[in-house]
Amino acid sequence: EQKTEEMSSIHANELQNLREELERSSAGGFERIRDEAQQERESAIESTLKALKESHTAEMEKVKSEMMAMANSSQSEQLEQIAASHKQEMERLRSELEASSSQALEKKVEEMTST
Repeated sequence: EQKTEEMSSIHANELQNLREELERSSAGGFERIRDEAQQERESAIESTLKALKESHTAEMEKVKSEMMAMANSSQSEQLEQIAASHKQEMERLRSELEASSSQALEKKVEEMTST
């Protein structure tokens, strides 16, 4: 009976040692898994942030390009309008000058023929 108690005691100690070793192993494994998961999360966040920054930069360049095109287009349209207005004014002045010259010439011819 003493041998049975001794064996039971040894067995209980061995079981306790195994439990403690398993708990330490599990705790270490859990910490390792948690650390790896944290590292993966941080890496994913960094990757996402980098992609967002690149996308934002590309969008800003696109908007800048579109704004410059609009400004250039607007300036071109304004220049075309000014040129058209200038051309109309020149045509009006030419017509007035021709009419005035014509009247002056007719008057001069009339003066010369009446004398």
